[in-house]
Amino acid sequence: MAHPYRRLLQDRDVSTLWAGVTISSIGSELYAFGAIWLAVSIAGAEGSLLATARFATILVMSVAAGAFVDLLPRRVLLIGADLIRAAFSFLVVIVALADGLSLWLLIAVAMVLSACGTIYQPTLQSGIPQIAPDQDRLRETNGLIDATMRIAQAIGPFIAAAIVAVLPVIHLLTLNAASYLASAGAIFRMGHRLDGPMRETRQTFRKRLLRGLDATKGCPGAWRILLTTCLRAAVAVLCLVVGIPLFFAQSPAGSVSAAAFVIGAAAMWEVLANFVIVARPVRSTWRSIFLGYASIGAGVALIGVAELFLSGLMQVTTMAASGLLIGFGNSMAGIQMLTWFGSRLDSGDFAAILRLRLMMVTAAATASTALGAWIFEAAGIAATSIVGGTILLGAAMIGVVSKEPPAGEPE
Repeated sequence: MAHPYRRLLQDRDVSTLWAGVTISSIGSELYAFGAIWLAVSIAGAEGSLLATARFATILVMSVAAGAFVDLLPRRVLLIGADLIRAAFSFLVVIVALADGLSLWLLIAVAMVLSACGTIYQPTLQSGIPQIAPDQDRLRETNGLIDATMRIAQAIGPFIAAAIVAVLPVIHLLTLNAASYLASAGAIFRMGHRLDGPMRETRQTFRKRLLRGLDATKGCPGAWRILLTTCLRAAVAVLCLVVGIPLFFAQSPAGSVSAAAFVIGAAAMWEVLANFVIVARPVRSTWRSIFLGYASIGAGVALIGVAELFLSGLMQVTTMAASGLLIGFGNSMAGIQMLTWFGSRLDSGDFAAILRLRLMMVTAAATASTALGAWIFEAAGIAATSIVGGTILLGAAMIGVVSKEPPAGEPE
């Protein structure tokens, strides 16, 4: 039997959307690599302000976007966001070639691109049910888009490295701008297929701003999923994104390559897991979400055990193998969560909840990293991973054994 992705790509709308997402996702990775390289080349350590500005913009826009995104058709928002990002990416290239770059221009453009991206991603995701109306097809389409983005994240740095071998770094941003134009062209070619029915727009500013909170009230089980997602973000960012490089940096026999191998293994497992998860039928989307989070918690805890009790090659190998649980869990929880919300909510409420989720996850990650130095000093890196992973595992298992709330019944 053919893999679901092969069948999906025979659909003109899905294949057009997939082509646009593929090109723009690779372009975004080229931008991420090129922009931070240019920033640190110009300003040294102060180049980290670029990442800070992007993070802050995502947090603010995930709250503020709800006030106006319901006023425009989804197609207009998507094409408009792509064209704005293309224009500002080209602006950096033009200034660099004409007058030379400054850190503040890079930061300003990064904030514009992040603001547009915060609008674009939930809007795109909430439009997928329009071209995948039944739950199985929705799960498969979500999986295809998820796999495409994750593969782009994995290969993007290697593509960037190959490009800068023959072109100046600034032209990574040129290619990024071109990728946004290609994405806009794909959305335009689809016509109005991604547009859902327009919601009543005579709502108050406050009502539109708080739509995500209102949507959760009408979607029993939403808060449990969102809060567990926040816990996952806090644990993963602290113990994996920060903890693993810090552990190897402080280890006498540690190395950058060992840290990269462990983190890269989790990313590789995540991509491979996506193809397996989508190809298998799901009995309970609800339990699959929390089983995914439980798998992540178990993997993080096992990494802590390896950090504490093992050494040398056995330590690195065990940590990389634990990435299988993390990658599998990330893929399962992510795909099933989008399917669960997408099959229960209208497209506007779905987008509002995705923006709320983005805000909560960003806030949780920010808080965990802000407390990271104190936590690591008080408990140690290994103990932090063991405790954090175990807490996430326990919280997820509560979701696994809980009864799925029927749609439409208050919690």
